Amino acid sequence: KALGVTAVKLPAPKVYEALSTGVADGIFMPMETQKSFRLKEVVPHVTIMPGGLYYGSFAFLMNSDFLAGLSEKDRNAIMDVSGEKLAKLAGEHWDAADVAGLAAAKEAGTTISTASAETHKRYLEIMASVEQDWITNVGKAGVDGKAALEELRSIARSY
Repeated sequence: KALGVTAVKLPAPKVYEALSTGVADGIFMPMETQKSFRLKEVVPHVTIMPGGLYYGSFAFLMNSDFLAGLSEKDRNAIMDVSGEKLAKLAGEHWDAADVAGLAAAKEAGTTISTASAETHKRYLEIMASVEQDWITNVGKAGVDGKAALEELRSIARSY
């Protein structure tokens, strides 16, 4: 709402159809989807926002009783490829996939633009109000949202 658009929530595999049939006019998705979901076929224009629009977060969850029931060898094998190691590896692969997606879009003749300084500034202003709303809402639950957000950003900058 803050961006002045009407959101249509769809699972990623349905985005191609939504764009090709006019159900959706635009999307916020990683660049890699230009190739992996063939969106280059239905997206004539891509705008790159300096600094990106968002970063995804994923978690692999396992029942602690199940993990405890594994042999020490298997448990160690899982833990050796988890946590920061997995996050770094996944991030590197996602970055490479975004590069490949951008190349695929260019090859398909997609118009690639970078948001103007004015557009970028306006986006940051809108996001500041969204962040403030979030800080206020989590504050009602006893969470120091401002501190949590700064810690998250500090951790992200370290990578």
